Amino acid sequence: MSSPGRVMVSQERAGRGGGTARYLGAVVSGVVACLYVVLFVIVRDAEQAVVGGTDDTFPAYAALAVLYLVGAVLLTVLERRWVWVTGAIVQVVVLGLFVFLGVGLREPGVFEYEALSDVPVAVWAAAITGLQLVLLGVLTYLAGSRRGAPALERRPD
Repeated sequence: MSSPGRVMVSQERAGRGGGTARYLGAVVSGVVACLYVVLFVIVRDAEQAVVGGTDDTFPAYAALAVLYLVGAVLLTVLERRWVWVTGAIVQVVVLGLFVFLGVGLREPGVFEYEALSDVPVAVWAAAITGLQLVLLGVLTYLAGSRRGAPALERRPD
């Protein structure tokens, strides 16, 4: 017998809604991970083809692929606000680094990188950045929603 007014977690209420947005985010994150894997291979081959080339930026693409794959898994298995907030922060950081390093605010960016002159970098950048912005929107929506914490309800006596 329980005491009056005891609060319990309702799994039914906690699991409703937000699933579509979570799974959309997981799919987008998975697609971005796949695009980074393909880009990893393209950039690695392009950098290795340059005779005497000392630059090796392709490991960054592998790291990003792993990051987005982990994000896809977390979005699939966890319905928690901390996942969405952390994901949104990661998106802002990745997009900021792209502007700073990729576009070349600090030094010549990836668009001026000689080893990648035959790679349509602008197309890749536009596709991935567009998907990252969609993911940021989904994560922001989820983080701002009332989902992510178990719903509380009064347990009937």
